[in-house]
Amino acid sequence: DLTVDTNTLVVDSANNRVGIGTSSPSAKLDIDATSQGNFTEAMRISNTGGGPNEGNYIQFEISNTSGYGPRIGGRREGTGGSGLHFYTGEGNALPTEKVRIDHDGNVMVGTTNPTPVSNNVIGFSVRGQYGETQISTDGSVSGAPLYLNRKTNEGDIAVFRKDGGDVGSIGTSGGLLTIGTGAA
Repeated sequence: DLTVDTNTLVVDSANNRVGIGTSSPSAKLDIDATSQGNFTEAMRISNTGGGPNEGNYIQFEISNTSGYGPRIGGRREGTGGSGLHFYTGEGNALPTEKVRIDHDGNVMVGTTNPTPVSNNVIGFSVRGQYGETQISTDGSVSGAPLYLNRKTNEGDIAVFRKDGGDVGSIGTSGGLLTIGTGAA
């Protein structure tokens, strides 16, 4: 075993494990991040040397004192807060953003706009703060913006509720589309 300050870095070659902040790693990479203040940056990959609110970074943090559980931080979006952005790329092309979870809890797929229907852009969003889902598609692409399927048996495909109570549904009966309210 190679040991460099047993409280800082341990390479357990017998078990193929590396420990940071622990002298007895229990996983291939075991990071023991002792809390410093309200949170601990257990792991941070960054292109800047700034603090947790600066630059582009991905950060995994754990809090023992602020009431937060494990968190993953992402790229800073400006003064509004941070979000988590997922990029994909193919071949030599630069990766493009495909999914974003912004600081307001909105989840956007295929767009960076939390209201694609309202703004007439293509994409899917779930607006966490409003409990709203928006789907917008390009009419030149074949297919509908929403597909629902009931694999087996007849019955409801979509149920509509108000104040927690059923007010109607769309389903199938005898291989036909049904739209109903209650027993009607």
